[in-house]
Amino acid sequence: MKKLCWLFAFLLFAAFCFGENFNFHVQLNGNAHIVSWNTMSKLHQYRKQDMIPTFSAFDLYQYFLNIGASCAGNDLLYDQKCEEASNTLIVIYGDVAGVRRSILDEYIVELKVYDPDSFFTWDVCVVYPEQISPAMINELMQLKRGDRHSAIAFTRNTYAYVDVCVWNQNGIYRTEP
Repeated sequence: MKKLCWLFAFLLFAAFCFGENFNFHVQLNGNAHIVSWNTMSKLHQYRKQDMIPTFSAFDLYQYFLNIGASCAGNDLLYDQKCEEASNTLIVIYGDVAGVRRSILDEYIVELKVYDPDSFFTWDVCVVYPEQISPAMINELMQLKRGDRHSAIAFTRNTYAYVDVCVWNQNGIYRTEP
């Protein structure tokens, strides 16, 4: 009982001190960008005609770094510019660093970012919804470290995640028309 009281007191203290960091919400479809079959078909045509901006994982990482540099330490301006950059349709590509399931059962393909100016390496996570087609699951299971992967996706307000564009066919999300 004493441990439970201390835990409650700690959580209450943390909520008062860092309240804005404890905001989170769950969406039923996660971050899935669901479009119609016709829209998906058009997107694939646009991709073939190079009408959708194409970013490597490193280009996307560099883009968000440039946003940060242009804000000169102004966090409010940085947040505003990142929100403006979110939900942008792109084609993302890069070398696979790993494939995994998230805690929300989404499928994630990690694309490696090699930053020559930094000692660290980063990943851009390409997020597929939980209910993707068996053919897409099989394709993701075949990916190995170092393979090249690309997808039509929407950006978030950070370089770390992009969400694959899908359409719904009887409760199964598909990435191809």
